[in-house]
Amino acid sequence: MTFEAGPFHFGAPEDYARGKAVEFPDEGGPAILKVDVPEAVVLKAANDWFPLSQGLVQFDFGHGIEELVASWPTLAKEIWSLV
Repeated sequence: MTFEAGPFHFGAPEDYARGKAVEFPDEGGPAILKVDVPEAVVLKAANDWFPLSQGLVQFDFGHGIEELVASWPTLAKEIWSLV
């Protein structure tokens, strides 16, 4: 995941989504899933390999994935179709 305002380590989210859609043409086209993740959960993902300053939030075991999965049903989500 990335922060809505960036920085964007892999380029703009719209461009990244369009590139993935080209690689996987049978999956319905480019889209962005916007998820409002609580700050406490995001902070658990931060570590020496993935500092939040790089703009990428990498949830792994022991680094926020358990909390993200537990809170997922209650998180506000929005799908932005880019087609």
